[in-house]
Amino acid sequence: MIDKIPNITISDIDLNNAGFTISGKERYVKTVTEYSKVLFEKSVTFGEIDKAQTREVTHEHVKASAHSIANSFGRPAQPKLLWAIKVGQYLCAALIGVATNHLDKIYGAVGFVIAFTIGGILLFIETSKNRQ
Repeated sequence: MIDKIPNITISDIDLNNAGFTISGKERYVKTVTEYSKVLFEKSVTFGEIDKAQTREVTHEHVKASAHSIANSFGRPAQPKLLWAIKVGQYLCAALIGVATNHLDKIYGAVGFVIAFTIGGILLFIETSKNRQ
């Protein structure tokens, strides 16, 4: 069970003195608050995993949590449709295999070309989505 998350207070005066705009202050406070929440939850979770009797959240748990957050920072979220693209690629690969057994017939040759083309397009879409 995760305890109540501690409140983070950020001095509005210090942000003003540093030259933050209204939108900059809002974004800064939101980012620090969200980061603090995630860091707290991960630290408590790591403390729970290592507990013997009662939970103790040590500096190692907080450090591991911060590293975990930092390692995931900047990673683009995978598009929701990516799984369907991968399934389509596997289906096209299977259809290519079936079609190659029937290349002596017209439907085998046409099926091979269609499955190869669609599979190539899906591969292109997947690799372009992964680069973004």
